[in-house]
Amino acid sequence: MWLIPLLKGLLLGFSIGAPVGPIGILCMRRTLTLGRLHGFLSGLGAATADAIYGFIAGFGLTLITSFLLAQKVILQLVGVFAGSALWWLLLSLLVGLFRERLKRAAFLWVNRISGAMLSVFGLFAITGLLFRG
Repeated sequence: MWLIPLLKGLLLGFSIGAPVGPIGILCMRRTLTLGRLHGFLSGLGAATADAIYGFIAGFGLTLITSFLLAQKVILQLVGVFAGSALWWLLLSLLVGLFRERLKRAAFLWVNRISGAMLSVFGLFAITGLLFRG
């Protein structure tokens, strides 16, 4: 059905062209001073510019979207690396702030808790691999 997209475009174009801005004022001024034809031709120039902007936006967005979808895996890998690097940066900064304040006993507890957490994560990973379905 070719009529529905045409009507949607007509409605969109009318709503884009309807607000009175500098171009609308220019068209009205030319209509008043030079006549309807000159005002209408000025409006056609504005409509052409709107169509060009719409073309660039529509097809540019389509090209960008298709490019990003084609590069999805690479972008995810870059995102994983960037997120991980950000985590390590923040962790290093925070630990560096508390480094001088922690005593030897606190380091011992930090080591025990982190070791236990690593063991739990390892068990979850092994369990997930064994019982994959």
